[in-house]
Amino acid sequence: MQVQYRAIVTGRVQGVGFRYYALRAANEWSVGGWVQNLDDGSVELFLQGEEENIQRMLQKIREGTLWIQVDSLAAKRLDFDENRSERDFFIKY
Repeated sequence: MQVQYRAIVTGRVQGVGFRYYALRAANEWSVGGWVQNLDDGSVELFLQGEEENIQRMLQKIREGTLWIQVDSLAAKRLDFDENRSERDFFIKY
């Protein structure tokens, strides 16, 4: 069953390849949606896929990398909205 989440990530997540890291994680776990930088220095994600795959992706994001430091990740499951359905994952600019 497909589910949808919105997540906000804070920390050292802009200017360090975070969006591409999220894109690779989404492709690895077959998660659709998008990622975008926000003006306050955080990053927003919209995720759609199987619950287990989304949780795996979120765990990978929490781990970060040598350059990416995640201080907080707030994810909220949304009521599924067919009008917001995303099969592919992309970076919003």
